[in-house]
Amino acid sequence: MALTSTLHVCADRLGLLTAVLCAAAAGSKDLVVFYETVQALARSAITLADLPEILGITLAHEIGHLLLGPGRHSATGLMRADWSRGDLEDAAKGRLLFSKEHARRMRAELDEVTLRSESR
Repeated sequence: MALTSTLHVCADRLGLLTAVLCAAAAGSKDLVVFYETVQALARSAITLADLPEILGITLAHEIGHLLLGPGRHSATGLMRADWSRGDLEDAAKGRLLFSKEHARRMRAELDEVTLRSESR
């Protein structure tokens, strides 16, 4: 089984998802990023992080869900469900990271996927 995913970058034309940056459906390998919401957060006064940084951490967070499973959030760091101003300041400084445990689990999942792929 190869690890394949689809990234959807969507416009939030209806304004329904103003508090949601992205979503990964349970059991799915699809990621959805609501670009206008990411853009609005980057323009807000609450963060020093710019658009590429916020888009990058948003994508990294969702890739984390692909490898860790849906709902795998942490109290701190990149896999927090809701980033604080401090988290976004850490992102601007390149310091918003996966926890050591999440990083270990993701590496193990990638190793497993690679082994399954190579055994075919």
